[in-house]
Amino acid sequence: MQSTVGVGSTFIVTLPLHYNAAPLGTRVATIPSREEGVSPPESDKIILAIDDDPDVIYLLRENLAEAGYRVVGATNAEEGLRQARALRPLAITLDVLMPHKDGWQLLHELKTDATTRDIPILVLSIVDNKALGYQLGAFDYLLKPFDREAILAALTRIPSPRGRLLVVDDDPQVVDLVRQLLEDEPYEVIAAADGQEALEAVSQQRPDIVLLDLLMPRLDGFAVIEHLRQDAQYRQLPVIVLTAKTLTAAEYALLDQSVRTVIQKRGLDRDMLIEELQSLLRVYRDSTQVATLHTATPEG
Repeated sequence: MQSTVGVGSTFIVTLPLHYNAAPLGTRVATIPSREEGVSPPESDKIILAIDDDPDVIYLLRENLAEAGYRVVGATNAEEGLRQARALRPLAITLDVLMPHKDGWQLLHELKTDATTRDIPILVLSIVDNKALGYQLGAFDYLLKPFDREAILAALTRIPSPRGRLLVVDDDPQVVDLVRQLLEDEPYEVIAAADGQEALEAVSQQRPDIVLLDLLMPRLDGFAVIEHLRQDAQYRQLPVIVLTAKTLTAAEYALLDQSVRTVIQKRGLDRDMLIEELQSLLRVYRDSTQVATLHTATPEG
């Protein structure tokens, strides 16, 4: 220390040259991986979290796991759109401020895409513009920092997902009968009058189950099954045959390799149909989600 009267004092401090802090440009927050944290529950209640901040995805996973939700993350809009189409989750949480493509544009794309438009979207952002969010089709709008109870409350308001059932029959009375049998059940019934219409309907809006007649004009049910099984995208699509045809042993053997079950029209029973649909829908959705998760999640 040096001091001069009337001028002041000079202090000299010696600092070490080497220190352990990382340069500012390389300093990152350490986030436990999914393997290090709580393992997600084995649940069909999948939430897709689209946010460029991995901290938010991690916190959502931690906060929702105990309530039985499985959170799958996407850190950009393109990945989020791809995951939404593949997983068809129970709901999507969506950030607004993201690079390249923001949440507003992605929200519009999700709501205009036939595959994803029915998925409830919860906007989760620091941007307070609820009017625009609801105008673009958001199910709910929550502000960051998010509150666990508020998110859980929003998720509990989501209605049970409806199964999409494609009924393929050239007899409109059969389609009406299926609609009547399932009137109080959570199924959306779509109709196709022949096999050609059925294949077009499948490509435009993938159903969860196909209820298929065999004897139809233009393209019969056997040809529809063959087309579906030759396409890798639809090979696992569940098919129930509903027919008035008396099948030969060879036809039964052929269908046994390709369809879930064969129901005779004259023996169509409401309780049996509902039980079959519920079982098939549960198995199909579980297997689809597990296969997609294994594909999307890198090993290690």
